Amino acid sequence: MTRRFLGRRKPRIDPVSFSTSAPQHRTDELKYFDDGSADASTFAALIHKCARLHDLAQGRRIHGLILRNGIEVGDFLGARLLAMYCKCGSPEEARAVFQGIQDKSVVAWTSLIGVNARSGHPKEAFHLFREMQLQGVMPNDVTYVAVLGACGHPWEVDTIRARVEACGSLELDVIVATAVMNAYGKCGDLDSAWGVFDGILVRDAAVWNAMISLLVAHEQGDEALELFRQMRLGGVTPNKGTCVAALNACCHSRDFSEALRIHAFARELAGDADTVVQTALVNMYGKFGKVDDAEEIFERIQERDVVSWNAMLTANACNGFHDKAFKCFREMLLVGELPSRITYVAILNACFLAAHLKHGDFVKTLAVEGGCGIESVDVVMGTAIMNMYSRCKSPKSAFSSSLLLEQDRDQPSIMMWNTVLSLYVENEQFEEAFTIFRLMLLGGVTIDTVSLMTVFNACGSSASLEKGKWIHSLLTESELTRKTPVQNALVTMYARLGSLEDAREIFDAMTTRNVISWTAMVGVHSQLGLNREALRIFRSILLEGVAPNEVTFTAVLNACGNLASIPAAKLVQACLSETGFFGNVEVANGLLCTLGKCGSLEEVANFFQVMAVKNQVSWNTAIAANAQHGNGVRGVELFQTMQLEGIDTGSVTLIGVLSSCSHAGLVAQGYSYFLNMHVDYGFPAEAEHYSCVIDLLSRAGWLEHAEEFVKRLPFGDQSVFPWITLLCGCKLHGDLERGGRATQRILGLNPGSTGPYLVMHNLYAGAGKWPEAAAVRKSMVELGPKKEPGLSWIEVKGRIHEFRVGDTSHPRSSEIHRELERLNEEMKRAGFVCDIKAVVYDLQAKEKESLLCQHSEKLAIAFGLISTAAGEPLRIMKNLRVCSDCHSATKFISGLVGREIVVRDAYRFHHFRGGACSCEDFW
Repeated sequence: MTRRFLGRRKPRIDPVSFSTSAPQHRTDELKYFDDGSADASTFAALIHKCARLHDLAQGRRIHGLILRNGIEVGDFLGARLLAMYCKCGSPEEARAVFQGIQDKSVVAWTSLIGVNARSGHPKEAFHLFREMQLQGVMPNDVTYVAVLGACGHPWEVDTIRARVEACGSLELDVIVATAVMNAYGKCGDLDSAWGVFDGILVRDAAVWNAMISLLVAHEQGDEALELFRQMRLGGVTPNKGTCVAALNACCHSRDFSEALRIHAFARELAGDADTVVQTALVNMYGKFGKVDDAEEIFERIQERDVVSWNAMLTANACNGFHDKAFKCFREMLLVGELPSRITYVAILNACFLAAHLKHGDFVKTLAVEGGCGIESVDVVMGTAIMNMYSRCKSPKSAFSSSLLLEQDRDQPSIMMWNTVLSLYVENEQFEEAFTIFRLMLLGGVTIDTVSLMTVFNACGSSASLEKGKWIHSLLTESELTRKTPVQNALVTMYARLGSLEDAREIFDAMTTRNVISWTAMVGVHSQLGLNREALRIFRSILLEGVAPNEVTFTAVLNACGNLASIPAAKLVQACLSETGFFGNVEVANGLLCTLGKCGSLEEVANFFQVMAVKNQVSWNTAIAANAQHGNGVRGVELFQTMQLEGIDTGSVTLIGVLSSCSHAGLVAQGYSYFLNMHVDYGFPAEAEHYSCVIDLLSRAGWLEHAEEFVKRLPFGDQSVFPWITLLCGCKLHGDLERGGRATQRILGLNPGSTGPYLVMHNLYAGAGKWPEAAAVRKSMVELGPKKEPGLSWIEVKGRIHEFRVGDTSHPRSSEIHRELERLNEEMKRAGFVCDIKAVVYDLQAKEKESLLCQHSEKLAIAFGLISTAAGEPLRIMKNLRVCSDCHSATKFISGLVGREIVVRDAYRFHHFRGGACSCEDFW
């Protein structure tokens, strides 16, 4: 990047030592006036020059010389000093000079009002405006423009406007009318601003520019561009300011074609020499991601100022060119351009995005300790420093910086405290976060909604119910706890901590509930397994007329998936269609996953086909759904199509592919994918991939290979999960010896584990080794673990019906058992024989057969048959793995009744059609 020194001489900044070497000639000049020879008119000229250059430091030195030389500060010299302090932005010193002026003219009053308005002292500006009139000095048009700059509310603008209209200035003076319009816009009242604009009969370019800029400030880019077109059609010639405003409008409307047309127009109007227009072009091209074009224009700027450098630096930073942003910042320092606050915020954000702690420390030291370009660090800069340290995971540096930034302030900044608090929470350093919160309370910091939302989040994340209740009790009488965002945070905190009653109490007491409130309740019920209640709350959201957002849909889709409820999923899908959320790829992926969990592979395929946008997660979800439904071949086909379409393959993708191969029995193909992962896809195998390979070998009966594979794992055989996978394979294929070894390894790694006992008991029972099975059961009793009872459930007409083994509690129990008896008779005539090996108790054959007939999934199937129309598919959910007898029986039933029966057990989906299962008896 070419360096030019075409402007006035600037102090050089050493980017290593952070020192400045400012030219000394102006300071040296003052020694010639230190002998008392200069008079008031000479000093007045020098002060005027300082005002023109905005050189506050030099102006203060001259003021000191005036006092040391005993020169009387009369009204003339006082007016010059007042103007200098006002232009240099020092309201306190301006007020001190103002009080010494005897004949306070309207110009003096107006200057003092203006500097207070610009310096963020609106109350003082209004006080001066009232005092001025009490002193009998009538405001002029410039005074009105100055005091309008202090307005922060529309009613304040109304008050000044009424006074202006009473004087007749609004109709006569375009400048005053434009100032009123700007004031309304700044206060957020765009309708009133439009009203003033429409009332200006003769509009020059400045009026049009002001209105266009207001629309841009309110992010109404399309409206701003339409106004720009009307301006040209109305015969008003745009100027450089118009081009700048229109280019900013293009950025908001994302209209690059229009931006190019305005660029061409700006070149005709101002050529390539105007710094302001060229800087706006750099900003525009940066916003559209055209960094090379932005840099080309930046290189042509002859008189670069700090705004130009900021535009180029921001273009690089926001488009991911962090190294180029750092280089741009160093070159800016080398050419002697003093950074502004905007510069520091931009480069700190680059450090944030790049997570570059070294560069971040450099910039923070330069800003806070180097004194280069700014006199103090404001809240925005301080927050940027805190955010940078947050991204770099350096909370201690953030906290020490916050103390340094706050030491010169009368009142601590709540924004910086909140940033430090959030930093500790984000880094899961919850005890430190609680310490910061206590320091805030002890230090007299005024807690706000952000503080409470953050600390309640810390309580929820750290399982600190006691702390959460303590903080809540401290602030029970505070108005903050009646604010909706804080109440939402409390609901979420109590729900995450399992205190649903407290969450419900706060929710019921809320006077104003927004979508976040309702979404929190849907989410917490879903997380706690209360999925039916989550759906009920979602229906209440719709009845209340609250528009769900993407988080709401994600939460309710999770509940639908947990229940495997197709009707509920269809309801949510209809809502998504009506609200236009199908275009949101995250929500669409959630629906795709839910349809898979609900057992409708056809719905998964149909929706995947029509998805407007598919990302890697979409493909991963479709592949995983096919694997879980036993359609592993289709899962592999999807993976191959994904590769042909150029979608990146991720670690999760390969887990789905290996699982597809496992469920489909594609051992050679799956093992080939595993061996070539690093070469073909660029990432090493992780623990989940190794587990998939063990499952692949075990399911196929290659148990010897699977055991050797476990022993040779690169992370050792000290993990319990590979051995559990191997044990499940041993159970599937009845390998007692190997299952015993796997059990011993599991119990050695996790002595309190329940699963191995259950598996080995079933293995011994299946082999008829009842003494060994009894010994394992005795060990289970001594250890204390209990087997989870088998449950099956089915949804019919919006209601969930749940069944246990031998259940007689259902209102239609007698009908259900009669239907089961009928089915058993028909199956026997068709050749069905009960698989009594599936019974793990030492009973007589007849007793085993009777027990098998009462399994929960058979009861659910019988109820579905008597409660639904002929031909309608049945969808059964089961909390345990389906047993071999129920699997065979369901195949027979599907053929006898001519229905599809979908069973989702703890491991996968089974689609039974015409006497066959999608798993091909491999599960």
